[in-house]
Amino acid sequence: MESVGSRETHRSFLPRPSIRARAGILIELSTGAVLFEKHPDQPRPIASLTKIMTALLVLERDPHLSGTVPISPRAARQDPIDVGLATGKRVKVRDLMYGLLLRSGNDAAVALAEYVSGSVPRFLHLMNARARELGLEHTRFATPNGLSDKGYSTAREVAILARAALQDERFAELVRTKRYTIHSRAITVRRLRNLNGLLTSFPGTFGVKTGYTQAAGECVAAAARRGGEELLAVVLGDPVVPNWRAAYGDAANLLDYGFALSKVRRSAPQ
Repeated sequence: MESVGSRETHRSFLPRPSIRARAGILIELSTGAVLFEKHPDQPRPIASLTKIMTALLVLERDPHLSGTVPISPRAARQDPIDVGLATGKRVKVRDLMYGLLLRSGNDAAVALAEYVSGSVPRFLHLMNARARELGLEHTRFATPNGLSDKGYSTAREVAILARAALQDERFAELVRTKRYTIHSRAITVRRLRNLNGLLTSFPGTFGVKTGYTQAAGECVAAAARRGGEELLAVVLGDPVVPNWRAAYGDAANLLDYGFALSKVRRSAPQ
């Protein structure tokens, strides 16, 4: 196994990347080793990256995503991004999960929270308990969809959460899906496109999630594979620019740096 000192030596050959995000981190997915960090333990709102935890808890409750969910008035009222749920309709859990992770439907998050725990407050208790189990000491969830900026986490702890979620192949399959069609008429928005633009703009990307609120800024967790290496970048608090150029650019720069570092390590004399 490569020593920390060896990794630091290889890192010194490459210029440290500069990112505009308020906080960020880059890790190896296989080991969790940190390759880059900027204010990694600074608590910040994380917007829809919250939905990674929501999805993880749904998968732990219903591994085959085989259930159906009656849509409550509370779920149907969520905005600004939704999948068009209507009160009283019954929707498949699988469809809601695609709506949650591709379109980032806030209504889907609430419907799934009520499915798992019976109510949003009970689901929030479950979210925060699961965070403690994962060792996320600087994370607090205030909603299942991330709309409330009273919730927060850190770049490091989002990376821990995303890494745990990606170990579940069902989650990994959901977040790498670029498009999905819902055939039920119980949902208004039936042709879903994954909002994670890195899936099409950065070769090798296979997840995970984007998020935005005014307080959180643009946030991205991105996993990519190249030459047998798998990396995970998290950037929080990027400035708002057209087409997410800052956040996607930061995530791509970190991933490129990590892959270049891996190439240097592989070519170095052993």
